[in-house]
Amino acid sequence: MSGSVRAHRQRLIEAGLRRLEVHARPADAQLIRHLARSLARDDREGAWLRKALEALVPDRKGPSFKEWQASADDSDEE
Repeated sequence: MSGSVRAHRQRLIEAGLRRLEVHARPADAQLIRHLARSLARDDREGAWLRKALEALVPDRKGPSFKEWQASADDSDEE
């Protein structure tokens, strides 16, 4: 990794930001970039957007494999 890349990443860390890689459809790329820039700012717009997105986007995290397996075992006993 070059020194300039390392310095850039260090500045992100110092600013309290985290570098992410996301996969998106080409049609959504510009929107996601705009959302990311807005969320990165610690201002009213960013706070409002964060709150709106949290309300609109469901947490789709499903059960872990162990939880899924345990629920399958429970249904087998019936």
